[in-house]
Amino acid sequence: MKIENNQSVSLVQKELLARLKQERINQEITQQELASKTGLSRLAISKMERGEGLRLASFLLYLKGLNALGLLENLFPGPGSKPSDLFQLHHPRKRVSHPKKKTNSATWKWGDES
Repeated sequence: MKIENNQSVSLVQKELLARLKQERINQEITQQELASKTGLSRLAISKMERGEGLRLASFLLYLKGLNALGLLENLFPGPGSKPSDLFQLHHPRKRVSHPKKKTNSATWKWGDES
């Protein structure tokens, strides 16, 4: 099933968890092995795969146990580099600038240019 915006959250959750379970099986990782890798209990993994008691932290540990945590970067990519970042990399500063000296307005008057 393709996950789309118009589907219910429970349906998407079911599909996503089924895919995660299948990925675990494809990697030939048992629930107990995944539990040892992630620090979660085998029961917590079993419940998660059934959609019970799902917590975000546990979900992220599950992904990490499957070496899939980095795939979230594709889902929500971080900010890219700005063009100004590239400019700064190739052109280091060459001068130091100091604040301009303030002129004393009491010493200067109109018509006193000569």
